[in-house]
Amino acid sequence: MNYLKIMKALVYFSLLLFLSTKLLAQPISKSFEIRYFTDDPKSNGETDFKGETEWMDTDQRVRFLNDYADYGARYFDNSALDQEIVSNSEINNLISTLKPQPLTKVRKTIPLEAWKSYGYKPGEDSLKKKALESWIKHPGASVSAGILHLNNTKITRNIDSLHWRFVFKCSVKTEDNGLISLAFSNQKDTALLVQLRGTNLGSHTGNDRQKFQVAPKGWTEVKIEGDFTQHRFNLYANDKLLQYYVPMMDNKISAITALTIESPGKSQLDDVFIYNHNFAENISFPYVSNVVLDENFNEKPNVQGWQQINFNDEHWNTVHLPAVHGGKREKKEDLFLRKKIYVGEFDRATLSLETLDPGGEVW
Repeated sequence: MNYLKIMKALVYFSLLLFLSTKLLAQPISKSFEIRYFTDDPKSNGETDFKGETEWMDTDQRVRFLNDYADYGARYFDNSALDQEIVSNSEINNLISTLKPQPLTKVRKTIPLEAWKSYGYKPGEDSLKKKALESWIKHPGASVSAGILHLNNTKITRNIDSLHWRFVFKCSVKTEDNGLISLAFSNQKDTALLVQLRGTNLGSHTGNDRQKFQVAPKGWTEVKIEGDFTQHRFNLYANDKLLQYYVPMMDNKISAITALTIESPGKSQLDDVFIYNHNFAENISFPYVSNVVLDENFNEKPNVQGWQQINFNDEHWNTVHLPAVHGGKREKKEDLFLRKKIYVGEFDRATLSLETLDPGGEVW
């Protein structure tokens, strides 16, 4: 009898072990590690890839990264290393399946969701007013509903020197199959020229001009990634890469210092953004970045009286906590959050906030 019990227990244990092994055998994710072994005495086990204790030279680092990319492409069966691992729709679908935190049953709990949000620093309203005036002072230029409207207009803006690497973004739209040109120059000669006519986006590369079909109607988001080390650039339309590392118009130009926007007919412009990267001879910080131009053509009203219940916050954004604010584009700005709730009659109320990081005030 005891022998049978032992055998049944062993069979039961083996079945559990088999099932758990099968479950554990299902891969959740996979990755790999690649190491470089050397007899070089400078490689002491705490070696930086690039830094104070580095021992690889540039050629060795490039070779290592190429080997890493080649192996990764084979390992993940993705020769171009451009496969999307998880899509935004998959993430949103997963989040939608999560159950909300249960509310209390004895006392009444009001979740504080959908806050009004606004970033502001002192004096920003007057600075923004002057910035908008610098755009609309040109004949045929006007601002309405946060959009710059151009009608037979030419605007040249002097900008900080772009002489290493930079990113340019904007949204453009033409009317009646019109034309809008974006030219980047050194005040005299043009390094980059991009033009949108109707549904065709064109660029000048070296001595050639290439044209691409973009969205049939509506806005086109144009993005340029420039590299003056090789006098080349990437061109995107609506996040789609159209040209990869093609030559600029003039490889003798060493820097861009002006942006010219020209519209012989009617067109619209929004969300102009230039982000500059400058090389720095510093091991810890190989380059420094700064915002050269950031214009969304919206006014920036003052926040005076923002804590009053009847304050007009229609121009504020709506966010769901946790809300993040800060970075190069929001330098020195404070984040203001407002929420109106109707609590009804009560004897005692408690406000519960998880955190204000790094600090803040509650009104």
